[in-house]
Amino acid sequence: MKQLTPLKAIRAKCLDCCGNHPSQVRKCDISDCPLFIYRLGHNPKRKGIGAGSMVFYEKSRVEWGKIVKKGQKKRRTTGQM
Repeated sequence: MKQLTPLKAIRAKCLDCCGNHPSQVRKCDISDCPLFIYRLGHNPKRKGIGAGSMVFYEKSRVEWGKIVKKGQKKRRTTGQM
């Protein structure tokens, strides 16, 4: 049997608790459950960490590059240094 990550194990427990209905896990209203914030299979405390943040970083870097290039073109045309 394949070993589950902690988040996948929590998700499996939540599915079991809700009769294996993913929609019921999303609608769960037992907010005093210690697993409640992890029930969707994500750790909200790690927002901005990991591969998803790298995508944001790459997009930001590309956008910032465009802004810098615009500024350089503007300085060349106006003669400012």
